[in-house]
Amino acid sequence: MCLDQFKTWTEILANIATFVGIIFGIIGAVYVILQWRLANSQWRFQRYDKLYAVYRANADFINAVLCGRLSNQLMSEYARDVMGHDFLVGPEIRAFYDELYSQANILLTCESLVKNERDSTVTANLQKRRSDILQWFVLQPAKAKELFHKHLKIEG
Repeated sequence: MCLDQFKTWTEILANIATFVGIIFGIIGAVYVILQWRLANSQWRFQRYDKLYAVYRANADFINAVLCGRLSNQLMSEYARDVMGHDFLVGPEIRAFYDELYSQANILLTCESLVKNERDSTVTANLQKRRSDILQWFVLQPAKAKELFHKHLKIEG
């Protein structure tokens, strides 16, 4: 009789241990899934922060150009702040800020040449080129917003 009771109790304990093991397995699986979702969310938010910084640097650069604060130092800061993030952006955004940098460089060169030029025809041509570039820069905030908009969404 005692031996039969022992077998019954060992079977019950074995079943309980199996049940507890299954429960712990389910809890572990839920924990892993939640950790993965949390890590994925954190990655998305961190990427957003970095992309937003690039977007703001582009906007600040365009604003500085339009306000007449373009300088060699500003060009260097822009190159450092934006062009070092190639791994975050697609080729269309890379082409956009390459074009911004190129046009700003031409604008800076035109302004420098206008100061030193004595020939009025050349000065007029340089002023026209400068005016065209500034008009081009006026259109760029909308283009930047359009390019970055799809990358700056925080959706699950």
